[in-house]
Amino acid sequence: MPLLEKASAKFFGTYENLNGGWGDIAFQQMTGYPVKWFRHTIGREKMLEAIKTADDAHHVMWLEPMKKTMGLYSGHQYSLLSHINWDGKDFVQVRNPWGKGEYNGPWSDYDKKTDATKLAAFRAHVKQLKKHE
Repeated sequence: MPLLEKASAKFFGTYENLNGGWGDIAFQQMTGYPVKWFRHTIGREKMLEAIKTADDAHHVMWLEPMKKTMGLYSGHQYSLLSHINWDGKDFVQVRNPWGKGEYNGPWSDYDKKTDATKLAAFRAHVKQLKKHE
């Protein structure tokens, strides 16, 4: 890893330029795999289709919120684990590697507005999906 870090620092000019870098560049440098990057401005439907396609192809995915929202921090990258369609709704499963800034919006562990029976059924569905992975 130190050799890769040194090569990256050389590529970007200095070690200081590596601080707060982009995940897509690091992933591509470490693996050689091509990377697609989408801005939120492509719209919800196109973004959802891109996520579904990438998930079906078992691609590595991550997201970076543009602003702090529902507990997720901007400037942090979160692993995007999967797309789930349940009860006619589309969800994405996100992993937080940061130890702070957990999603707290609708359908989260902290959701007090959604019907408790529906939340329990959704969680059971997600748990069942994990068993089949």
